[in-house]
Amino acid sequence: MAAATLTTRRIVGIVVAVVVLFVLGFVIGWVSAPSDEDSTIRVSVPSDENSTCGDENSTSSETYDMKYIAEKRKEEMKTKDGFHEKLIEILNASKIGENLRYFSKRPHVGGTPRSKELADEIEKRWREYKFDKIEQPKYNILLPYVDPDISNSVQILNSKGDVTFEFSGREKLADPSENDTTMIAPLLGYAKQGSAKGKLLYVNYGRSEDFQVLKQNFSISNCSGYIVIMRYGKIFRGDKVKHAQDCGAVGAILYNDPADYAPEGQDKVYPQYIWLPKTGVQRGSIFNGRGDPLTPGLPSVDGVFRLPEDKANLPKIPATPMPYGDAVEVLKIMEGK
Repeated sequence: MAAATLTTRRIVGIVVAVVVLFVLGFVIGWVSAPSDEDSTIRVSVPSDENSTCGDENSTSSETYDMKYIAEKRKEEMKTKDGFHEKLIEILNASKIGENLRYFSKRPHVGGTPRSKELADEIEKRWREYKFDKIEQPKYNILLPYVDPDISNSVQILNSKGDVTFEFSGREKLADPSENDTTMIAPLLGYAKQGSAKGKLLYVNYGRSEDFQVLKQNFSISNCSGYIVIMRYGKIFRGDKVKHAQDCGAVGAILYNDPADYAPEGQDKVYPQYIWLPKTGVQRGSIFNGRGDPLTPGLPSVDGVFRLPEDKANLPKIPATPMPYGDAVEVLKIMEGK
């Protein structure tokens, strides 16, 4: 039976990352929210000795205050609606498109020079907008990178050990104009560096229930010796790899199934349509935690205790993404089983 091999390579370094907070929601709230003085409303309720239940002649300051509240709310809504209309008036669709192109036209992975360039540009614009306080706090965090000259690979070997198919880990661009020397090769961030060799095992979306199907329908409760291939969707990619790892798999492959990512047909994909072409690869982190892996629950600033990398909660098996155009070739060796 043919076997599959998986090789992942990464360079993990401590880098200085610039954190930029997106504050559009804050700005809208700041512009439209009433001041403390305007939003303070008095509500008074008469004491027991001054109130008579059922007395038509009793004077209720509560009734008066509720009317006051209602009128005040109407005034506030008019003010908010006015700000909303003004905000809509100043929005410019062409400017939004221009900004989107500027910030997305080149890769800007965290910790890279391009990421810093964009942070500086945002800071410059915010200063032009007269924001009260602007700063770029620096954090030292563990980030995964790949050597630009080396990429992940997936190979199919025949019974003699000869390579009959190989995905070299390079993405073929659907639009040549998008070629960029800073493009990061397809990877799953924080995957273990190394190689894995084994038989292929398909586990649908890689959910807990999918692994249960293996156990109940195929009597496979241990994935030892298998490279698990799963399709993207339904759950976080990191959970998929974690489930494969917990099952004992030696490696994992993720791909975008055209049924989910090209539902109108593989001839109706980017750049003419919005759907993923057969050469497209989804990248992303598979770290099952928050923040910096080396400082869990703590800010990643100078002076804070850091875990050794081998003690961090990082994935323990090699894993890589691949385009569905190549995944089809890998799945063929399973003969539909």
